Amino acid sequence: MYDDDIENKIIFNKTIKELLKTEKRMKELKQSEEQGIQQEWINVKDKIKKIIIQSNKSMNKGKHGEKKKLKNNIAKKLEELENATQEHKEKYKKELQEAKEKLADKTRRELNKIQEAKKARYRLKGEKCTKYWFNLNKKKYDDQTTVIHPSMSCPTQ
Repeated sequence: MYDDDIENKIIFNKTIKELLKTEKRMKELKQSEEQGIQQEWINVKDKIKKIIIQSNKSMNKGKHGEKKKLKNNIAKKLEELENATQEHKEKYKKELQEAKEKLADKTRRELNKIQEAKKARYRLKGEKCTKYWFNLNKKKYDDQTTVIHPSMSCPTQ
């Protein structure tokens, strides 16, 4: 569970409810001296993972919906600009510019969040040694290189 998930009130509340239910079930299992406490804990961890995945999917849908609205707004502004009279063109140009700036700002913020997440993941997990990185440091030799002595001349046709 990431910090962002804990800060999300919806995920936090659903997780707390599941943990409280599980705590009651585990106490009942312990009092009845039945086995299955570990299995109950495994089940609740899976449920929490599902809660997080579902919540993140619904939040991402909302973000994409906002972007679609902005893109549709830009398209409408372009149509209005084409059909506008000379008097209203300046007004529509300003509105179009503002809509484009909002979309660019939103995209920029999303990219920054993604970059920060990648940096954090990299710091957490460390550098991954892959074939790609090892091959970058290899010297590149051409196996079929032939050296021609200067005294030898190339045949002319």
